[in-house]
Amino acid sequence: MGYAMSNLDEYLPPLARRILVVQPDGPHRKALLGALTLWGFEAFAADGLGDANGQLIHQPDFILVDHQLPDGTCVDFLRRLRRRDDPAIVAVMLGADERWLPELPALRPDAVFRKPVNTIWLHAWLQDRKPAVVRWNRTGMANRRTLAVAAPTIERVQ
Repeated sequence: MGYAMSNLDEYLPPLARRILVVQPDGPHRKALLGALTLWGFEAFAADGLGDANGQLIHQPDFILVDHQLPDGTCVDFLRRLRRRDDPAIVAVMLGADERWLPELPALRPDAVFRKPVNTIWLHAWLQDRKPAVVRWNRTGMANRRTLAVAAPTIERVQ
């Protein structure tokens, strides 16, 4: 006896949405990770560009990246993501230095937040985004749950 594909979603376990926080500043990184965990995300962190590239193996649904990293910039990281055609929803946390702002539209971040990031606005933004989730297990089989994918837009949140 089998199940019709339309009923398959009822039998799949809920998937926690994964979020990668790329933030070199330890206290801010820890605060963001704590808030995201309380909101039900599976949150993990990277403190620089090299570490962030390694953390992509976890297939995050969302990525929050600081504008300035010790070993690169958000522009470098976004270029790598776009070359990989990564489906993660990306938000850039921009400080007072806006020299990267002209380059960002071509790299299609989903949002640009002004630092310090208002956690109420961040939570609302994350709740509004629904990534398409396809995760591969060790045997190469996919666990799939299809959700609506947010269109890439740049929102400047003050």
